[in-house]
Amino acid sequence: MLELDITVRLVSETTEFHTLRDRWNELADDSVYPNIFTTWEWCSLWWKWFGKEELQGELFILVFESGNQIVGLFPLYRTPRGKNLRFLGYGAHPTGEYFGPIIRLGWMEPVCEAAMAFFLDNKKEWNSLFFESYALDDPGTSLFANKMKEGFPSYFQEDQERLYVRFTGTYDDYLKSLSTNNRHYKLKRMRQAFNKFGATLHLLQVGEQETWFPVFVELMEDSRKRRKEISPYQKRLYREFHKELQKTLLEQNKAVVYLLKYGEIPAAVLYSFWFHGKCSTYQIGISSSLKGSPGDVIYQSMMKKTIEDGGNELDFLRGIEPYKLQYTDTSRKTEMLALFSGKNLCYYTSLFIYCAYRPFRRMVKRFLFGLLGKGKSKEKTEPENKPNDTKEG
Repeated sequence: MLELDITVRLVSETTEFHTLRDRWNELADDSVYPNIFTTWEWCSLWWKWFGKEELQGELFILVFESGNQIVGLFPLYRTPRGKNLRFLGYGAHPTGEYFGPIIRLGWMEPVCEAAMAFFLDNKKEWNSLFFESYALDDPGTSLFANKMKEGFPSYFQEDQERLYVRFTGTYDDYLKSLSTNNRHYKLKRMRQAFNKFGATLHLLQVGEQETWFPVFVELMEDSRKRRKEISPYQKRLYREFHKELQKTLLEQNKAVVYLLKYGEIPAAVLYSFWFHGKCSTYQIGISSSLKGSPGDVIYQSMMKKTIEDGGNELDFLRGIEPYKLQYTDTSRKTEMLALFSGKNLCYYTSLFIYCAYRPFRRMVKRFLFGLLGKGKSKEKTEPENKPNDTKEG
């Protein structure tokens, strides 16, 4: 296959980007690592709401073709200053996960070789290529990364692991894999929610979005208020992006939005994506005024529904929050990678940021949090100790 001719085409215009939709998604479906965040819908809507206007970026999508077939895509854009390449979906909040090239099954080696040749031949067009966090079990991205590390200056480090659950049986089988104490509390919470609080689970429909979207936003904001954080849904661009994304992906059965009610009162909402049997939990919003662990109840209900619908994996995505550890201790390793066209100013500046500035900032934060923690602990006379009580559950 290495002898087959592969042509590389650079797409920099939005109109041409739009014409790629069907071929792009066909490739994503037949790729070595199917990922909702590499679908045309996610990339194009993120570009529409953030990349083009807010970041003032320039499309830099590399299309690898053999004959009439697209065998690889690098969904990139270039920053207006510095000629830095980033993946569509990174650089503005919200962000996606597991960024990397989209490579067709059976084409990893030739696409990676062609990509490396392109970056070698076009060094003047870029200074850095940044992988915010790619999954090390993504064979295509890992192969490309390893090849590029050999030919270009680079900086890489382990990034935060992502927790996930691999389903191999029924929900009861999954519960049996948990500790006795954890399983006891999960079953107790479900009985209490449905018997005492009249819980009902609803799958929100796209045709009724104008009715339920304000409730969705309110629950998202309520969760943030409880943690004394500012909700990103207060920002118009963020809110409108997710409203359009939900509508688009719900219509294609690539998103599921769950609403849990206690009686007639909205108790929790769970926003998730569905792609190739993998359910990715993106955001959760929980009422701060209700008892009965609505966060845990909506997670358990979603997991049961995912298994019933033939799902094989639940991915908790970014963050190792304590509540996630109630469901799994299995994690996926990721890596941050920065590649450079040469040992230029961008290379040395980035090394200073990664190796000096950021570690120093983390050290100062830990020191300050330690001081604040000691001050708070002196004020407490009796520590809270509630079994399985988490910030999300």
